[in-house]
Amino acid sequence: MRRLTLLSVLLFTVFAGVTPVVHAAEAGKVAAPKIGVLRLEEVLRQSKAYLAGMEGWKKAEAEARTAIAAIDEQLKRLDGQIQVINQQNENYGKFQEEIETLKLKKKLGFDRARAELERRQVSLVKDAYRQMRAALTTYCQERGIMLVHLAPDPELGSPNFNEVQLELGLKSVLYFDPSLDITESFVQYLNSDAAAQKAEKSADKPVEKPTASEAKPDAKPATP
Repeated sequence: MRRLTLLSVLLFTVFAGVTPVVHAAEAGKVAAPKIGVLRLEEVLRQSKAYLAGMEGWKKAEAEARTAIAAIDEQLKRLDGQIQVINQQNENYGKFQEEIETLKLKKKLGFDRARAELERRQVSLVKDAYRQMRAALTTYCQERGIMLVHLAPDPELGSPNFNEVQLELGLKSVLYFDPSLDITESFVQYLNSDAAAQKAEKSADKPVEKPTASEAKPDAKPATP
């Protein structure tokens, strides 16, 4: 009887010591946060909204270049005329004045166009980034992703030592498993979301009704 009691105590002690260890191990099995990696430049290159904005920017740039080219043609024509006349000619001073005026007009137009194009480009990138962040928030919430890192550039592109050191200090991610890359999936989501928003805005836009004067036919003058 005494041996049976001792055996029971030993068994109880063993199980009492093992059980907390098992529970602690099970309690430590906490699911790791889901992480994604994004290639931001690739997202911008494939974003329909950003590409549409860039088309407008390129059109404005082409118009500015055309305007500058037109002034260059005028300068070339006036320069050819002033080369063949004598400085004592009464038109010589007039041509010189026109040339200087056109040169100033070209410089002012060039500076103004460059500043406007830069402003539009900065605004375009900021708008695209804001839209991307809003879409990425929804994308991650739907998929349980809690953190998104920028994909690291595999190379150091700085030309001098100080810039290389700075570039190294800015790298926050050195390696990621390709399975964490959400770029292609997110681009598809972003473009479909942008298309859906565009369609929604178009549907919500009120239809313009003709005014009373437009709706009624023009009154014919009474015949005498």
